[in-house]
Amino acid sequence: MNVFYLGVDNPISVSAAGVSSNDLKVNGSGGGIKLRSSGPNKYIVNVSQPGEATITLSGGGLTSSTFNYRVKRIPDPVAKIGRLAGGSMSAGEFKVQPGIIPTLEGFEFEAKCTIESFRIIRIRRGEDPRVANNSGGGFNGEAARLVQDAGPGDNYILTDVKGKCPGDAASRPLNSLAFQIR
Repeated sequence: MNVFYLGVDNPISVSAAGVSSNDLKVNGSGGGIKLRSSGPNKYIVNVSQPGEATITLSGGGLTSSTFNYRVKRIPDPVAKIGRLAGGSMSAGEFKVQPGIIPTLEGFEFEAKCTIESFRIIRIRRGEDPRVANNSGGGFNGEAARLVQDAGPGDNYILTDVKGKCPGDAASRPLNSLAFQIR
């Protein structure tokens, strides 16, 4: 079964053997589907409800043909700092990072997800852990100060990461990150 994704333009091409594109009628139903022409035999499909949708071709003497699609939300992005979802990073490299970036790996459509919030914990040997809650994806306030204090041997845990992608009604939980500073 084919898939349409919520919140993005889903391009499709349609044709039927022996039927001119002028005579071909294209209709959609289910999933809050909306179709708009983007050229000869090409359409952009937008959907607003998860579940199932259908595209029906008819006209020009064609017996009506129906194609079924699943309507799904965009897959979870991977939360990263720089190009890493965790591991070892030098203090200098860690300090210049702007924040958490949501990365859609292997997703073929143009979509921009955002980070809504997260919690950052700095663990330094011989000290109590320091914790800050951060709004948005960029390091700000106390979270930015914790990042700027990074030194060799420190560990950082970023947890309770919440993100939002096109088509999401509410934020979704994303992966936690753990970094050891060298």
